[in-house]
Amino acid sequence: GEIYNHELLKKKYLDYSKFQKKMNDTEVLINLYQRLEHQLVPKVLNGMFAYVVYDKLKDKLIIVNDTQGEKNFYVYEDEEYFIVSSTIKSIQKIHNKGLKIEGLLLTMYDTRLRLSNQVVDEVRKHFHDMVFKTIIQRNVTLGEAPSHGKNIIDYDATSKGAKNYIKLAQELINNNF
Repeated sequence: GEIYNHELLKKKYLDYSKFQKKMNDTEVLINLYQRLEHQLVPKVLNGMFAYVVYDKLKDKLIIVNDTQGEKNFYVYEDEEYFIVSSTIKSIQKIHNKGLKIEGLLLTMYDTRLRLSNQVVDEVRKHFHDMVFKTIIQRNVTLGEAPSHGKNIIDYDATSKGAKNYIKLAQELINNNF
């Protein structure tokens, strides 16, 4: 991934006299977490990214994906392992060779756009039953929730986005039990 505005963030939030050397976006991200409250960091980032920060002092695990969901982000957890990866193959190699993709989830769907319908049709045509029936519709509250440090259900359970994710959860339950 990439944090597009990392140079601007370095100048705005970090002591520029100490950080005059060229820093990559990961170094800027780590320094931001040391200087800002963790809830603020995702709000100021612009880019395509997924990252995990473990704050040992607070015993807190922070997992963030860009608001557009452009960067693939897979999480696997069992009694022994907690694995985060940008590819499912790396999780399979590390731990579970039988791990399979549950399905493809269509997000950012906008009912007003003809292109959204065309994308849905094309994806369903090529991937058939791999595509979840539930579609996550684009809406304002889905974008607001992470900036408040909350998931969509805790932020506004009555929103269209929350209802979409609840429907997805029900679909997953129905498919597996």
